[in-house]
Formats: sequence, C-alpha cells, structure tokens
Amino acid sequence: MVHKTFHVNNDINNDVLSICNCCKCCCEGSRPNLKYPFVHSTNYLAKINQDFCKGSGICVEKCSNEAIILNDDKKAEINKEYCIGCGVCAYFCPEGAISMLEGPRVVRILPPRRIL
Repeated sequence: MVHKTFHVNNDINNDVLSICNCCKCCCEGSRPNLKYPFVHSTNYLAKINQDFCKGSGICVEKCSNEAIILNDDKKAEINKEYCIGCGVCAYFCPEGAISMLEGPRVVRILPPRRIL
C-alpha cells in the first residue's frame, strides 16, 4: 500500500502532520467520513485490467473512498475523481487485476450528501 501523508495546509512543500494507511473505518480523509471538502495530493491512480477482473467485489469493499463500483458486466470500474491512489484495492485483489499508474495528481473530494 501507499502511505498517505498529510501536510500543513495540504501543501506538499510543508511539514508532514500525519501518515495514514487509508482504511475507511477511521480515516477522516476517506469519502464516507468526510465532513468538509478534502484535497489529496497523490502520485498514483488505480487501473483495472478488465480481462483479469472476475468481479469478486473485494476492491469495492476495501476502497476507502468509494472510488470503485461493479458495472453491469460485474467488472470493477474506477472513478478517477475519487481514487487517491492508496493501493489498497490492488493489494487485496485476488486476481491481480489492479495495478497502480504513476503520475502526480490532485484529487478534490466533497463529502457525500447526507439527508437530514
């Protein structure tokens, strides 16, 4: 997995505040737990090889940002707008269908809408 670092004012040139391993149970930077908009600086993006994907759904379950869905063909698909490149999906994929593409990106995520 890729460790996520948090920097002062979300500026990668500033000091590191904390390090996360991107679990959705407690990470305040994961989409299900967001209370405020969040900016992620990352160097990776998950890519799914549709030929290898068997549709187990483990990647959907493990993704901390709800960036993966199973499409109508029961194959995993990435939503690039939510993928922070943590690599959790690639680590847990039993088919090895997920790889990590390198390249700097900024991902801005809004909290999910909550019905009151």
